[in-house]
Amino acid sequence: MGVPVPDPPGPITAYPSLPRGIISDPVEAAVAGSLSPETKAAYTRDIRLFLADIHGLFGIGPATATFDDLLRWWEWLKSREIPGKTKDAEPRKARPSTLNRRVAAVKRFYREGCRRGLFSADPSASLPLLRVGKDPIGRALTPAECGRLLAACPRDAGLRGARDHVAIALLLTTGARASEVARAGVADLSFDAGVRVLALKQRKGGKETRHPLAPSLSAVVDAWVARGKITDGPILRAVVRLQDGLEVVRPGVLGRRSIHALVSFRAERAGLGADVGPHDLRKTFITMSSDGGHDLVDVSDAAGHSTIEQTRRYILRSENLVHNPGFTVWGMIEHPPE
Repeated sequence: MGVPVPDPPGPITAYPSLPRGIISDPVEAAVAGSLSPETKAAYTRDIRLFLADIHGLFGIGPATATFDDLLRWWEWLKSREIPGKTKDAEPRKARPSTLNRRVAAVKRFYREGCRRGLFSADPSASLPLLRVGKDPIGRALTPAECGRLLAACPRDAGLRGARDHVAIALLLTTGARASEVARAGVADLSFDAGVRVLALKQRKGGKETRHPLAPSLSAVVDAWVARGKITDGPILRAVVRLQDGLEVVRPGVLGRRSIHALVSFRAERAGLGADVGPHDLRKTFITMSSDGGHDLVDVSDAAGHSTIEQTRRYILRSENLVHNPGFTVWGMIEHPPE
């Protein structure tokens, strides 16, 4: 758009301490209402980053910002580079979906602030959104690659190997998001008609999905819980190594970023590349379920998608021709059913 954007005065790591009536109340107003805990946390973080950005870039607060100011902020946000997810990764620009989420948080911030009389005008209403491709980026692993990934987490090589094996196995067999697996607790395991079931609460919408565990996988989960002496709370925990080399399971939730890190670490050790993450395992679950002949309605329910079309976009095959229904149709023509 040709809007000149000033260079930031330096790293912006925290939002400025401005009067409560200018910052805290609009932030609280923006995240009030029927938002999931994860969305509320993300919006709160995005709004505070926005406040830090405009203060650092232009020396202004939200009440005095104009549309031109916000447009310059948006241009700067789109052009800046952020560190890679791994230590050796090159800096990169934020994805369109991430930028759109930050813009959505700012729009909600001003909209709710105006509705409650905290702002006299909404300068964010015309902020643009970036076009996001219909197909999700990433990859779906083959069954052989899944085996290599699990083999890179030897369960008999220590507590970390056992935990990582369980984490990756659950991601692969439930299609859940990393945050959903992170919140799974011992109390979410039960038996139903002789089948071990893991209940997961979705990050989006709070709906609960129930996932049957194969007997061998159930045994792996039980072995980890027993070794880690986990009697309640989350199944996945942080593991620390003491000075004497002894590994200890810590209480508390293993965050989604830690799960992303362990998946990338094990994928690199398996020769699959450090760019493999939990969402690739989600795509793998959906793709392999489709290849296995499961109805897309059931796959969509298990994945927690709102529409079948959304599930369909997650099916990533290296060669679609072999799945073309024309083969089946021609086979029926050549060999008509009795």
